[in-house]
Amino acid sequence: MTPHERIEELEAEVAYLRSELGLALDTDRLARLRASYGFTRSEGILLLTLATTNRVMSKAHLMDALDHSKGGTDNKMIDVYVHRIRSTLPGSIITHYGLGYGIAPKGMEAVQAA
Repeated sequence: MTPHERIEELEAEVAYLRSELGLALDTDRLARLRASYGFTRSEGILLLTLATTNRVMSKAHLMDALDHSKGGTDNKMIDVYVHRIRSTLPGSIITHYGLGYGIAPKGMEAVQAA
């Protein structure tokens, strides 16, 4: 198997696992969140991911959901996205120190309303 074929196989497996975990992107809801709150695509995906899973997610898992791991983006960007979301929707994301981030009731309400 060539490296290119292996990458395609792994990407297909990631897509399958996302759908199994409920991480398939709801593009309509993402568009409504972006229009309603002015979120960037990454901010909207982060908020949707937290709301969809409704559990604490590490930065590494959030990077995977955003597909930033491929581009080598620093995981500090997650902190930036969380800060921006909190600026728009205070109290929407909870920090679980040492574990990651989770959705707060206000964040869940915003996603459900979109």
